[in-house]
Amino acid sequence: YYCSVVNTGIPSNMTDSIHIAIKEVMDRGDIFTVQDIVDHIHRKLPGYTIEMDRVYSRLLYLIIVDNLDMYAEPYERVAFEDNKVYIPQRFIDFISTIVEKEGSSYIGIGDMYNKVQQDIDNGFLFVIKQMVEPTTREKILAIMDDNITV
Repeated sequence: YYCSVVNTGIPSNMTDSIHIAIKEVMDRGDIFTVQDIVDHIHRKLPGYTIEMDRVYSRLLYLIIVDNLDMYAEPYERVAFEDNKVYIPQRFIDFISTIVEKEGSSYIGIGDMYNKVQQDIDNGFLFVIKQMVEPTTREKILAIMDDNITV
């Protein structure tokens, strides 16, 4: 199984070696597996005897308190590349319906974990409209600088 960080804010004053190792792996901000945690512990603490029940117990706790998601297959993230990446018009139209045309009364926007995304708004819609055709990061940032006030 693959894990992905949902929320931050895990206490940094932990003293438990397994909890610290899991936090260090989570702090990298990328998906990881249980084996990644085991490998990290072996690198940081050679000779340490890993109690796998404690690793799984901690991961379960982090899932319950909504700090971690677990899923069966890795989720490919498409990185932005100048003049290659774009957002299809049909997706922009879908977001527009929800944001501008009261579609949110009937449907919400979810992420790959089927969790509702509350931060999809007119600002987000404005940015994705700029990406209907492949463009450069520089052009998008210039348009945002000229048109968006935070």
